[in-house]
Amino acid sequence: MDATVLDAAADLGGTWYWNRYPGARFDSESYTYGFSFSKELLNEWHWKERFSGQPENLRYLNFVTDKFDLRKYMQFNCKVESMQFDEGNDQWRLKIADGRELTSRFVVMAVGLLSIPTPPQLKGMEKFKGKSFHTFHWPHERVHVGPRLRSCRTDDRGRATLD
Repeated sequence: MDATVLDAAADLGGTWYWNRYPGARFDSESYTYGFSFSKELLNEWHWKERFSGQPENLRYLNFVTDKFDLRKYMQFNCKVESMQFDEGNDQWRLKIADGRELTSRFVVMAVGLLSIPTPPQLKGMEKFKGKSFHTFHWPHERVHVGPRLRSCRTDDRGRATLD
């Protein structure tokens, strides 16, 4: 079977790519997040924490992707702008933000609940002059996160460092 994964993000991970703020973690026991289609995979990966954090979750997804050589089926920075079903040809037509049009017999949308940020609607937000960002858009560069001038930075694989 031929398959292509289209992702608007710069790399894989979905929720774990976007939500990289300090303290982001899985709210169920880590082992329940593991893929069970491969006994070898289950034996090779060992969760470091009972409720794993975002960096470990993202490392796991990269581990699985690399182990099964899946990256070659993925297109990143690839935002789907529209889809229409072409009944005459029995296929989907997808328009991509970069101008391309792709066709496919099947489309499986994996748009999760946490894949689009929902900013708070607070009165007076537009008047705030300080730095402000949603946890979904946590910066990759160093940012101050507390009164002690602690800072956090994350790399492209979601590994966080607190200073």
